[in-house]
Amino acid sequence: MNRGGKEIRREVLEAALDEAAKGGPMSFETFMDLVLYHPEGGFYTRPEMRVGTGGDFHTSPTIHPAFGTCVARQIAQFWVLLGKPTELPILELGAGSGQLADQVLTELDRLQLSWRTVRYHILERSPALRDRQHSLLSHHPVTWVDSLDALAPPGTWRGIVLSNELFDALPVRRVLMSDQGLAEIGVMRGTNGRWRQVGITLTEPRLETYLAEAGITLQPSQQAEINLRAVDLMEAIASWLGSGFVLTIDYGGPAEKVYALHRKKGTIRGYYRQLPVDDPMLHPGEQDLTSDVDFSALIRAGDRHALTTLGLLPQGQFLVNLGIQDLEKEAAKGIKSELEADYATSGIRKLYHPAAMGGGFQVLLQAKGVTVTPDRIAGLGGAPIPRRAGIWNPFRRAR
Repeated sequence: MNRGGKEIRREVLEAALDEAAKGGPMSFETFMDLVLYHPEGGFYTRPEMRVGTGGDFHTSPTIHPAFGTCVARQIAQFWVLLGKPTELPILELGAGSGQLADQVLTELDRLQLSWRTVRYHILERSPALRDRQHSLLSHHPVTWVDSLDALAPPGTWRGIVLSNELFDALPVRRVLMSDQGLAEIGVMRGTNGRWRQVGITLTEPRLETYLAEAGITLQPSQQAEINLRAVDLMEAIASWLGSGFVLTIDYGGPAEKVYALHRKKGTIRGYYRQLPVDDPMLHPGEQDLTSDVDFSALIRAGDRHALTTLGLLPQGQFLVNLGIQDLEKEAAKGIKSELEADYATSGIRKLYHPAAMGGGFQVLLQAKGVTVTPDRIAGLGGAPIPRRAGIWNPFRRAR
């Protein structure tokens, strides 16, 4: 009997994991990188990987297009704050299903920021996701790039960098406060053939520095995740950007929340077919792995390269400031049944309600080379939201 592609990919991934652990336990970061991003057996590179209804997991853009509408409104205001340039470059990092790009570009067009102004670029690591983005966005003027430097030389790009649920999917190191001090958590194959986590000596000196800079002291037996790749990526973005804005949306919070004492086992978790899984080792290559983002670390990384923080606030408040409740009312217009109206708006409400995605997700707004204060940012509640008006379109003909 011929083996299916799924079985072959699983064998290839297991061989890669065995090779990584040949000299002893591998770091959790190495394990997470392989099971998520291995070019043949990784979770995000699978041909059958899906985002949204019937897929592996949901993101805000797959819940309701009102999310992208609000993000586009903030981008439109950024354009004004940049001086209404004749071109507005936007770079989305890790565009996933492509639905956020579709929603943003559709709303920007409605706001009269047309294809003549917007230059939308996507940097996507997964070939499978990139193929789906090409299909969904074929009617939009979008280009794909393989690196920041492929788009522009370091320190010269002027525009907007956007990401949604990118940093939480970056491979993390795991640590444990043992009786002897800080130790790292590695991964090795157990006697039953399954992968398991084990304590190892520190393999990365930056781990202790990271906690010291954050002012975090782990308690005995407390486990935690440290996302050095997130720090490196934010530093890369900040040093590469010449001037403009960085808009980062993800779940997590400041360091004191991410490393709170009640989180004795850290924040690492898996999702298998949209269901939460406690054991991150259970379905290698077939389940998503993620951990809360330490936004304090992203802010420090930006500060080191002149990327100024304008604000950090819950996603719900950000969306409310940008008029999502008005969109909710519009979605319910004309529906006589209260039950049907509630059903039609439940997705929108989930995006901003504090007990749902509105409280768990955070929005970080940063700027570089732009003279602007938080009280001028619509998403921070400091300015009116963009409306369909001539001030948003430098090409509008006089009547």
